[in-house]
Amino acid sequence: MDIYVDHFNTMLTGGAAIAARRIHNGLREVGIQSKLWHAGASLDSLDDGLGSEPWAASKSLSKGERFGQLYRKVAGRLQKEYYRIGRRKRSGGIIRANYFRHTPYLPSVFRGNIVHLHWIGKFIDYKTFFGTLPQATPVIWTLHDMHPLTGICSHAEDCTGFTATCGKCPLLARPGSTDLSFQDLAVKKRAIENVRMRLVAPSHWMAEQARKSSLMHGVPVDVIRNPIDLSQFRPMAPSEAKRCLGIDPNFPCVLYVSHSVKSKAKGIDEYLGVLSRLRDIPNLTGIVVGRGRVDVSKVGVPVRFLGYIRDTEQQRIAYSAADVFVMPSHAETISQTIVEAFACNTPTVAFNVGGIPDLVHDDETGFLVPFCNVDELAAKTRWLIESPGKRDAFARNGARLVRQEFSNKRSVQDYLELYEKVLAD
Repeated sequence: MDIYVDHFNTMLTGGAAIAARRIHNGLREVGIQSKLWHAGASLDSLDDGLGSEPWAASKSLSKGERFGQLYRKVAGRLQKEYYRIGRRKRSGGIIRANYFRHTPYLPSVFRGNIVHLHWIGKFIDYKTFFGTLPQATPVIWTLHDMHPLTGICSHAEDCTGFTATCGKCPLLARPGSTDLSFQDLAVKKRAIENVRMRLVAPSHWMAEQARKSSLMHGVPVDVIRNPIDLSQFRPMAPSEAKRCLGIDPNFPCVLYVSHSVKSKAKGIDEYLGVLSRLRDIPNLTGIVVGRGRVDVSKVGVPVRFLGYIRDTEQQRIAYSAADVFVMPSHAETISQTIVEAFACNTPTVAFNVGGIPDLVHDDETGFLVPFCNVDELAAKTRWLIESPGKRDAFARNGARLVRQEFSNKRSVQDYLELYEKVLAD
């Protein structure tokens, strides 16, 4: 049976985009027709496997359609601000199910017999997309965060509202039983109720959250790892990698990686707290990968900011230069950066949150630390720096785990079997 997949992901950068592109490229390498649709301008204009802005631009709409789009945009923003205005109980983004732009399924554009969704926030409008999707077309949805399972949030953290109807959302300054989270969960439920859907979770923790979700009640869930190209991410001698970065090969290095350094939820403050607690280690050096900069004047340890790195060889150098990768994220479906670090023989110390325990096996591939316990995070990092034999053993174990479970070949084969199954059904 011929397989043609239309993938959808909002961006071409970030963790979800990296995973989506690896799946998409892996399918194309084995001869499967695959197209990855995204918002905005394409970064690879010559790649016919990428499709940007599949829906009509505003300038090509009629005057009435443009007015309707503007009205929905303003009304949606006002509604969102009504619930958000004032002091929120905790930080976190709000992503709506209703997008101001209509995004219907376009049979003349989307030629696939499978729709594969990834991260679609601020890209696809639930009502118009799912409402026009042919009922015979199966949907595979890879969960890169919890937004497909909740009303408005990307990670529920300790909130269990998504297991019922949402409402009384801790993200909102004006929570209530019928607040924005309740309303959007209802919109999502109506939109997908007749869709042939299967969910894919990259971690067992995420699969369990999907099964708890009232929105996805009864939807089958499969666990398939996000792939990594082991020909690109492979070990490099730490001394050589440090020289490439202009760091003395004898200096111990602690790495932090995030799409944006200023994202508090990714744990930049906790990482700097670790460095500050380890300032007595001679020549300790911090390495930070990600967009932006933060003030490190009071840390007491020199920190090298490498910026956002797109080139995989430069990423490999950064991972290989590190003695320890510190992952203090507050919430993770599963960490692609930990997989990449393991592939480059770098052990990890991380908070015990989300799907991270699928990767960091305590005292085997690294250390798991209770959430927000920076003292323990620093203590385990110190122990690994001062225990090269144990650090090497952890590195070997992590690399073995990645080869067994996260190879591009295995993930692509798992997806092919899933595609064949849903098409046969």
